Amino acid sequence: MARTFGLRIPQRWVLVGAVHPLNFLGAGLGVGVDPSGNPQFAALARVRPVSGILKSRKHALLVEFALSHGTYRRIFSKVSCDGSEGACPRFNISDSAHWAHADVAWETVSKSGLSVRLGVGVAMLLNPSSMYCESERCAAAPLPLATLTVGVGYAF
Repeated sequence: MARTFGLRIPQRWVLVGAVHPLNFLGAGLGVGVDPSGNPQFAALARVRPVSGILKSRKHALLVEFALSHGTYRRIFSKVSCDGSEGACPRFNISDSAHWAHADVAWETVSKSGLSVRLGVGVAMLLNPSSMYCESERCAAAPLPLATLTVGVGYAF
């Protein structure tokens, strides 16, 4: 059984630990903070439909699904609040946002255990009714968000 430990950066720093009872199947938990210092939590499932060894390094295509929970704040500052010239910050906020994520990534692991993962995906807010506005004029609840994953860790 392989275990990995590392950092993942979708929109914030997150520490993720994962176990892989089978080479093609894994699960993990994550914890982190958003830019405001609020806690974030995640659970994930990972599938490696394609894997192999090239030049003594393991390579794999990953498909990952995750559920996460934490605060969310979307800032709009290019539109004026009162219709006049100039910008005014506006916020869409959720104190308890639940997200579903799906990623496709490439992973490589060296003989020493260094693990590197790069991926792209999408995140969807599962409870858009949790959003509220801090000012009079706010945009609608967020559409699905594009995500970028950069992971560096150690596999043992």
